[in-house]
Amino acid sequence: MSDDAVQQIKSELSLVDVIGRYTTLKKKGNRYFACCPFHSEKTPSFSVDAQKGFFYCFGCKKGGDHFKFIQEIENLSFVEALEFLADQAGIELPKRGLKGPDRKTVDLYRAINEQALLFFEKRLDRDGDVRAYLEKRGIHHSTMKLFRLGVAPDSWDGLFQKLRDQFPPEALAKSGLFKAGKTGGFYDLFRDRRIMFPIFDVHNHVVAFGGRRWIEEEEGSQSPKYINSPESPIYTKGKHVYNLNFARPYLKKTPEIIVVEGYMDVIQVYQAGFGAVVAPLGTAFTADQARMVKRYAKSIVLNFDGDQAGFQAAQKSIEVLLGQDLEPRVITLPEGMDPDDLILKEGAEGYRGYQQRAEDFFDFLYHRFHPQGQEMNPRAASALVQQMVPHLQAIRDPIIREGYIKQLSERTGASADSIHYLLNLKKKSEPTPQKKPLAPQPKRGVTKLSLMEEQVLRILLKVPKAREVFPEEDQALFDQVLSQLFGDRPGVLSFLQGEESDRLDLLEEMPDELAQQVKHIFLEDDLDPDSYEEASAHLKSLFLDLTIVYLKRQSQKISEMQRHVEVSDHARSQELSRKKMGIEKQIRSLTRQMKEAKGQKS
Repeated sequence: MSDDAVQQIKSELSLVDVIGRYTTLKKKGNRYFACCPFHSEKTPSFSVDAQKGFFYCFGCKKGGDHFKFIQEIENLSFVEALEFLADQAGIELPKRGLKGPDRKTVDLYRAINEQALLFFEKRLDRDGDVRAYLEKRGIHHSTMKLFRLGVAPDSWDGLFQKLRDQFPPEALAKSGLFKAGKTGGFYDLFRDRRIMFPIFDVHNHVVAFGGRRWIEEEEGSQSPKYINSPESPIYTKGKHVYNLNFARPYLKKTPEIIVVEGYMDVIQVYQAGFGAVVAPLGTAFTADQARMVKRYAKSIVLNFDGDQAGFQAAQKSIEVLLGQDLEPRVITLPEGMDPDDLILKEGAEGYRGYQQRAEDFFDFLYHRFHPQGQEMNPRAASALVQQMVPHLQAIRDPIIREGYIKQLSERTGASADSIHYLLNLKKKSEPTPQKKPLAPQPKRGVTKLSLMEEQVLRILLKVPKAREVFPEEDQALFDQVLSQLFGDRPGVLSFLQGEESDRLDLLEEMPDELAQQVKHIFLEDDLDPDSYEEASAHLKSLFLDLTIVYLKRQSQKISEMQRHVEVSDHARSQELSRKKMGIEKQIRSLTRQMKEAKGQKS
């Protein structure tokens, strides 16, 4: 990310205004003071220096600039904090690779969704029948307003007619709000007076909708109970979580999140006083959703419907969450009930009791697969172990996995060895994804980075698009040097060449020891863009050293090849000699450049 964008954001946004959204600042002299938003205190020890653009807390010792504050308060990575603040400042950031729409496109689709939401909200204000239905379901009028519920029109194209003159037709076509008619034109996806649930991203922008039927249809009707937005330029279902925007403030106080199945469940649980509640916008959690929730929550309680479909959704979610080093607990509801029903019947205190009795995922699955009173004979033990194996396989920490294997062995009488055998059998039966290597990766016993490799990696992470630091004629050589340096370090080249937002996921492709080392370097506090020019200069100097070493190795390889060339093969001998002379000329030129650079520094 360019240094220009960072500085532009800082110049557009006052640090006092940024922090003032989270705590009340009072001016004393040249500084502002407040009680720290990061820890509890009665006497203000948190100060902001507006001129220097720097905050510091004398209590918890946290400090930094705009980006550091947003990273800490919102649990965001540096890139996410950059995008968060750029959005507030109205600044277009340079695109990273080919991923994602540009700022203009994002703003356009946000505007379309916001206008659609206003349209749906106004219709709910005028629709007494739907409001009465929601009130009968226990949803207060203030809650309807808070969640910005609405109603779709009962006509085929009411929303389209409203928006057709405000936005380009090609944008409306891709917004996910309309379908193309067989005879041309468009009609509304959401209609028939469906209750409309807007879906917001974590920064409170509406990105999609869900529509729920509330009038019972005639027998034989094919109209589904729910209709959800398809994917659009700003919405990917598996990467958004319903109500995470409202849940985040509650997670700062108590980092336990409740995951329910649907929109009405979320609203009812939230209204009952359990603010940290979300839904996965699908039947079960995806890995992307689990990673997103993990930023804000330390523990997760699953509360899906008390039927077979709810159990299957819980099973799938458990596997995904275990794969992200999260160990969920599970609320078991009476057969046929969902959280919405339970709160209407037993109230907030009744629901709290179920939450407090939530089982560890292992106990939940064990009791479901082997109900109380059922005999534990060898055949039952075998069936139970095989049902538990996929969930144990998902646990990444070998020590934690071993603990659960021991528990399963003790409860079933199956030996730990036999459980390990089934785990390994499952692992071998799984297809291994074929990945095209970016460079040859010969085996090497030691995967840990050397000090030189650490230094190179640290510099490369400071310089976005490091390849472009060099003249075009040197870029191919730069690639060769990197391949020579990291080609036998599994996953490192993919990590360097991947998008910054994907890098934590790419760490999973490396051996554990190497991943830990690279992760430590990646998350170092000093990896900020402020020293871009200095880092670029350092990279060029380091590149000269590495290139000389690389070229000397190439020269040695040619010398080895010359020893094995037949005496009669003059053409081949001359070709190798020319290559070697060319490489030695490059070495002399680079050595001269290096000496000149060192002379300029001194």
